[in-house]
Amino acid sequence: MKKLFDSYTIIARIFPSVLSSLPILVLWYFVRNIETLEIFVKYLNSIKYLGDIGIVFVLVYFYSLIGREVSKYYQNLYFDDNNFPTTYFLLYTDSKFSKNKKDQIREKIKNILNINLPKLKKEKIDLVSTKQLINESIQQIIVLVGDNYLVKKHNIWYGFYRNLIGGITVGIFLSLINIAISFIFINDQFFLIISIFILILYIVVWLFKKPLIVNSAEDYANKLLAEFLVYNIK
Repeated sequence: MKKLFDSYTIIARIFPSVLSSLPILVLWYFVRNIETLEIFVKYLNSIKYLGDIGIVFVLVYFYSLIGREVSKYYQNLYFDDNNFPTTYFLLYTDSKFSKNKKDQIREKIKNILNINLPKLKKEKIDLVSTKQLINESIQQIIVLVGDNYLVKKHNIWYGFYRNLIGGITVGIFLSLINIAISFIFINDQFFLIISIFILILYIVVWLFKKPLIVNSAEDYANKLLAEFLVYNIK
């Protein structure tokens, strides 16, 4: 039976959601203490199985859905169709791997998967079809070695950074809203200071979004292909 919360779900999905949903959690903490909203807060807390913990869980869950959608935007921005690191690493036009290593991986793909990837000349003529063929090969390679501990570990960290960046992108806008709310509705200096601190922290991380996403994706691709290279048919 599959675990409800496996390591990927916990580290790559739940952790980024919690870390990037701080603005909405902080807002809830201060809003629930506002006298004019006391009746509404008590009503939410009175709902069976909800309460403070339930409300926080619901907020984080729906926030995570939004963050993951935004994270897909960044993935498509840095890796367009059929151009993930696992794909372009095997192109002769890419310099990440040596030609010898590419030849070794390509030969193994031919022997194990029965897929013959185009040579340099044909690759240049029809790059789109070559990428598509490599991508189809990678899907089968993931089935073969994707459960390897180190491969899964690198995949988890890629998912973590991708979802974190997506979440804090939304978090930056929510932090700005919190700062505005602190001036208009919530007269609390501590709330303002926390909101500014979270905003600065998110912006710093956001500025490094490309290296965080691209480097972690390339680390995963490198490990996946390395494990496939030493893979032996049982």
